[in-house]
Amino acid sequence: MSIFEPSKLLIQTELEHEAIPKVELFNKRLHSRKLEAWCAAKFGVGYCNHVEKCLIEIEEIDEQREYDFKLHVNSRIELIQLVEVMDSGRKRGLEYKQEGPEQISAKLLEGDGYTSSYGLTRIRDVLGKKVEKHYADSKGLIVLLYLNMMAMQVEHEVLKENLLDLTDNFKEVWLISGKHIGCLSGHEFKSDGFKLIGI
Repeated sequence: MSIFEPSKLLIQTELEHEAIPKVELFNKRLHSRKLEAWCAAKFGVGYCNHVEKCLIEIEEIDEQREYDFKLHVNSRIELIQLVEVMDSGRKRGLEYKQEGPEQISAKLLEGDGYTSSYGLTRIRDVLGKKVEKHYADSKGLIVLLYLNMMAMQVEHEVLKENLLDLTDNFKEVWLISGKHIGCLSGHEFKSDGFKLIGI
């Protein structure tokens, strides 16, 4: 295991990503931990900027467990499971074989006509599948949703109200995108809406 300051972990993961061709980064399992570490770093940076100082612990061995990384804050260690929310039927590894990074980024920025209700539906579908797994200690698990999809931004209050029956199954539920962080349940930060992650 390794413990990092989030900002340093973010720099490290971004440098690692830049050194690997995208088609390889998103298609080879050996790089999956690097992608998880990047998400953990983005979450940690946002948490430090808007909640309180924290550290991120990354497991170096890729093995099955109910969490993907740990959040060290004050004297607590929180277990966090990362869940990526993508468009239905989208296969990121395949798209990098068919299109260049610039085309994919352009589509993500455009939103490709998807509505906010579509975004809510996709988030609900993905989170619902996590609930169906019936984790042994789900009430002690924090779920972090990484929103990586072609959809318009969904209002924070809309998400909180429409996902309450699902988010109540976990200790906390957070959401990040490439730029924003927000809490949907379990933490007082849920009243603050979405905030820019910052640097």
